[in-house]
Amino acid sequence: MKSPILFLFFSILVGQLTAQSDSGNVAKPLVIEDITKAMSKGTQPGFRIDIPQVKKKGTVEALSKAMKAESRANLEQVNNEYIVRGTTIKSISPRPLNVYGIVNEYEDHVELLFFYEADSAFLSKEKNETEYLSARKYTRDFAVQAYRGAVQERIDLENSKLKDLQSQLDGLNSEQDKLKKTIDAENQNIEKTRQKIATSEKDQERVGKLVQDQKALVDQARSSKNEGLEKEEQKKLNGFESDLSKLAKQEDGYHKEITNSEENIREYKRTSSDNDGASQVKQEDVAKQKDLINKLQKRLESIQ
Repeated sequence: MKSPILFLFFSILVGQLTAQSDSGNVAKPLVIEDITKAMSKGTQPGFRIDIPQVKKKGTVEALSKAMKAESRANLEQVNNEYIVRGTTIKSISPRPLNVYGIVNEYEDHVELLFFYEADSAFLSKEKNETEYLSARKYTRDFAVQAYRGAVQERIDLENSKLKDLQSQLDGLNSEQDKLKKTIDAENQNIEKTRQKIATSEKDQERVGKLVQDQKALVDQARSSKNEGLEKEEQKKLNGFESDLSKLAKQEDGYHKEITNSEENIREYKRTSSDNDGASQVKQEDVAKQKDLINKLQKRLESIQ
């Protein structure tokens, strides 16, 4: 069973992954070093390991939460050291341990220095080989899990971005489909309206002939000095001329309708052209995002 400290370290550190080395597909092996370095209690044996692409703030928060979960011990900061006293890490030793951590942040990684103290003596290979090697393994296991967790968190984040990009692309494609249907509908409307114009022109030709014939009848009635007949024929003429005027206005409306549809089509085509450009860019963004996720996945699989 893995210690809770590892999982709590992991839970904070996974959120700290940066984007500074996305170009690499294969993770560099994490190398732990045995060190003897100066710290608050003199020059002592300990361990040094780098965790790529995590941040100091997340590391310190993880250390604080992890120690509280391990034995409810509080993390103390003394100058540049983070200290927890009297914690028990069973995978290292049944004895209470004082753990001293130094966290140094660089552009693309965090350097961790850890020192383990039991019974007022620091664990060393010469005096406590078994516990020392267990602490060494524990420290490296933590770094590996933290790195894997950070990369996985980054993958989840990038997958979320990919989902958003794909949604935007789908939206553009959907808009293009709607524009195409709208343009088709406008073209159909133009065709139907042209048919109406043809029908209207025939009707105007027919009614125009009636007007001409009726004018002749009015002139004939006027020549016969029959006022009653003249009024009756004039009334019929007025009706035919009114019908002809209505048909002419109707045709004008049809032409305006075609003009409006043609203008709409031009506007829709301009929008469609813009969408085509945006869609192409978005497709490239989606492809780049998929490539990034693929690289991160390969990196995750290569972490050892």
